[in-house]
Amino acid sequence: MNAFLESKRELVASSPHLSDAARERALLRIDARRAQVADTQSGEEGDETGGEEEPGEPPVPGGIGMGVIYNDDFRADFGTGTAIEFYIACPRQPGGNVATWLYLTAMNRATDGVEAFISYYGQEDFHFKVFDWARDDQSHWQVDLPYDALAPYVAQVSIEGTEQSCVYVMNYTYEVESGTWANEAYLQNFDTGNADLIYRYSYVSTAGAQRSGAEGWWGPIVETFQASYTGTRPLGFAYTNVASQQNGVWGAWEHTTPENSWIREDGTGFKEIVFSPNFTMIVDS
Repeated sequence: MNAFLESKRELVASSPHLSDAARERALLRIDARRAQVADTQSGEEGDETGGEEEPGEPPVPGGIGMGVIYNDDFRADFGTGTAIEFYIACPRQPGGNVATWLYLTAMNRATDGVEAFISYYGQEDFHFKVFDWARDDQSHWQVDLPYDALAPYVAQVSIEGTEQSCVYVMNYTYEVESGTWANEAYLQNFDTGNADLIYRYSYVSTAGAQRSGAEGWWGPIVETFQASYTGTRPLGFAYTNVASQQNGVWGAWEHTTPENSWIREDGTGFKEIVFSPNFTMIVDS
């Protein structure tokens, strides 16, 4: 955890997407989390329980391995709401040398939005999780559905001529009434044909706060927590669309493209095997 938080601190400190004030707020949050982790670890010293290592608490999302980063203008180009919809291509287990956490995640551009995403730990079956940036540090983690609970939400999908096991995620952040915003995460139920509401939370915010800050500037990414990857199964995302709300009215969905976003690659071993810039990206290693 300490190594992850240190890497996230370096990422925030060097990010060109943050104002000085937003960078300072983000660094303060990370430093507070580091202090909390240090206190927890000091209380666990001398615990020699033995046995297999448990995964423990998942790391806070925030690193980048490979994926879509919104251009600055596009990131802030919404008024009273923003949303994202996309397929996550997610084999049951990741394969290869994955030995720790690996996330397939995204944000919808709102600073206090949610990450509704697929989480792997080692070669275990994936989980669907929700991490809500609008909540305080003690309650960010809100949903954790294991693979066995997700049968209606997993389907084989044809992506650019290849068959991939996928979930379909819809993620909204919008103003409910003046000063009150809501985060919502949906999963497409392939048995019923409906989008099922998995999570909702209302909170106090403003449009200005949602368009700036330390979070919100990454689209679909493969988020990595080890130095390099080899032999992984195909995974990633497809058919990504983003929508904006202005004065309570939703506009049309639009693709993520090279005109509104760019692809970041951090050299962890992943390579594109299916790529429609910047709409679809399936990778392996």
